[in-house]
Amino acid sequence: MNDQKIGLYRQRLQKLAARLQGDLQMIRDEAGQASGAKSDGDRSNGPWDLADLDADDNAFEVSSTVLQNEEYLANEIHLAMDRLEAGQYGTCEHCGVPIPDERLAAIPYARYCVDCAGNLDRNSAGR
Repeated sequence: MNDQKIGLYRQRLQKLAARLQGDLQMIRDEAGQASGAKSDGDRSNGPWDLADLDADDNAFEVSSTVLQNEEYLANEIHLAMDRLEAGQYGTCEHCGVPIPDERLAAIPYARYCVDCAGNLDRNSAGR
């Protein structure tokens, strides 16, 4: 991979990481609000029925799931930047072949070529 492509991918990864940092903070804030807790730990000063509590718990679960996904993506981006600095970016971690530019354009933190990613997905789905 030439220096121009490396610079382009570095820039994409940095922009994606910066955007995710903002998203992560927003999601963390929303997850705290979804629990309905006030600063003193009390859920509310009004009456709560079971439907309110269930909806509140569901909102918290959704926010928590989104937060986990965003944290996973932030970690993958960090690892991709590490691979870039080590000169290993754009090479499949499983088979060692270059990952096509089209795949890296779509998923700049990709670790695997399409074939290996598909095989890994099929193997994990069969467990």
